[in-house]
Amino acid sequence: MQRRAPSFRPLLLWLLLPWPGAGQFQVKGPSSPVIARVGEAAVLPCHLSPPTDAQNMVVRWYRDRQSVLVHEYRDSLDHMEQQSLQYQGRTELLRENITQGQVALRIHPVLPGDEGQYSCVFLRSAQLSRAQFELLVAASGAPPHIHIQPAHTGSIKMTCSSSGWYPHPELQWRDTQGRPLSPDSVKMSIREDGLMHVDSSITVEESSRADVSCSIRNPVLREEKESRLSVAEALFPRVSAWTVALAVLLVLLTFSLMITGVFLQRFRRALDGIAKELEQRKLVIKKCLKEAQRFAEDIILDEVTAHPQLLVLDRGKRVECLPTARALPANRRRFTVLRAVLGRNSFFTGHHYWEVDVGGSETWTVGLCSDSINRETHFKDVHPENGFWSINRTHDNYRALSLPRYNFKVAAPLSVVGILLQCEGSISFYDVKQLTLLHTFTGKFSLPLRPCFMPGLPSLGHYPSLVISPVPTPDESGPP
Repeated sequence: MQRRAPSFRPLLLWLLLPWPGAGQFQVKGPSSPVIARVGEAAVLPCHLSPPTDAQNMVVRWYRDRQSVLVHEYRDSLDHMEQQSLQYQGRTELLRENITQGQVALRIHPVLPGDEGQYSCVFLRSAQLSRAQFELLVAASGAPPHIHIQPAHTGSIKMTCSSSGWYPHPELQWRDTQGRPLSPDSVKMSIREDGLMHVDSSITVEESSRADVSCSIRNPVLREEKESRLSVAEALFPRVSAWTVALAVLLVLLTFSLMITGVFLQRFRRALDGIAKELEQRKLVIKKCLKEAQRFAEDIILDEVTAHPQLLVLDRGKRVECLPTARALPANRRRFTVLRAVLGRNSFFTGHHYWEVDVGGSETWTVGLCSDSINRETHFKDVHPENGFWSINRTHDNYRALSLPRYNFKVAAPLSVVGILLQCEGSISFYDVKQLTLLHTFTGKFSLPLRPCFMPGLPSLGHYPSLVISPVPTPDESGPP
């Protein structure tokens, strides 16, 4: 029987197959979550191990278990045909070191909705490998500002507000020793841009002379912003709800047949006590204004910044709104939307005070703004987060242009507004005639600030104007 020669074909096929691990690769991604700030760029890096040329591979980034295609690279080109709409125009593949198997995806600008689980996938022939990691999105909002309003008799309600946070921030009220205080309420809401707005209120006794602080912390970035206010400085003379109720009750009791002389005597004593309390508050404000006048500034309007419809007069001391805009040369420092003009003065440290005669207009806005604000800003965007700290009158409505807006009451139409800037902590607005604190913005103002003026629109031949009052000189009597 003839023996068959051995066949070497199976051995040859075995030798031609890739050895275990030969030419194979693994994908490595970030070992910890990637943290990116809203509005900035997020870089999601991935690399091959061992280093392998990936120029001719297919590389894809997915989000949420491959349900959303973020970016695709194949045939040495970017392919956006199947890219999710929410990422269009915001992704870029960084491939300077792709021959070593190192690539990264850049997302810019980052939005709150970008947060989630991501994976990068490398595909070559029949081999596929992926890495998964997490993207955390965060934003630190504006420094908190504290609104002040009267509560029940002998108490003040403080409301701390701030916007622009992500994710949900942590808010804490503290006393002078840093001990936490229990708030009356904490409310958080989501704005249209996906960022958080937070409001919290607390009630304190007027008899307290301690500082109260409100701090807001981002738990991802571990950044905290704080505002502090003294309860003593928060005292202001305003007729409380209790005062109004007593006055109404007095009218009713006057016409009541059952009222007694003893009750009337006690009631008058109560009213006398309220009047005395209001008078004491006026004395406090009078003292504050007298102290503020030590820092009086000679404010001069900067005509170069004036909107074409505004006319600067009286050597820079008065601004008037014209019926139509003038033809003026282009100037990047000039307001083009807001009918506003800035003062030449610029402040970034210390205390500064000036007064504005607003009696010539029923619609106006006065305050301060950052020297670097956008000259094309619209009125709806005038608030602290965009570099404006102002109060506004629109006919019978008075409000602080915070976010959200804050309405306040006045005893009589304002005629002279006093503005006190304390760069290290607050901007306060006073009714100089009625001796009332109208509103206070709190925060540390480290960037240069300039006085800002916006007279109302003309009507029926009336051209509204704002006049910078002469530099007040402190005397023994103080403000009138």
